[in-house]
Amino acid sequence: MSDAVIDKAQEANDAWESIWSVLDDLTSDTSQVIDHVTEAGLAAFIYRASDESLIDRELHIEATSRWLLALVDAYRTLMAGHTSLDPDTEIATMRLIIARYLRPSRTGI
Repeated sequence: MSDAVIDKAQEANDAWESIWSVLDDLTSDTSQVIDHVTEAGLAAFIYRASDESLIDRELHIEATSRWLLALVDAYRTLMAGHTSLDPDTEIATMRLIIARYLRPSRTGI
């Protein structure tokens, strides 16, 4: 149940860690359902991270939540269709893409 993923993420030290907690739990346990609760919970962490200037404040929060969850879903699909791939390599690549997407712009917002 995705409520457990969100509840666990609320225990993190800050919003940045909460975002990663959600994404890590959903990639490590593919039985976890990605639903509206997951999307709304992740969006709440993204709002907090934006308010704290931990991520790019120009990002559209709800769209960002959907896109991050779509990347998790893409990872799941990739691993299901290519069992010979190294999960650690694929997760590291996904995390790099996400980190670069979320990072604040250099314009000083």
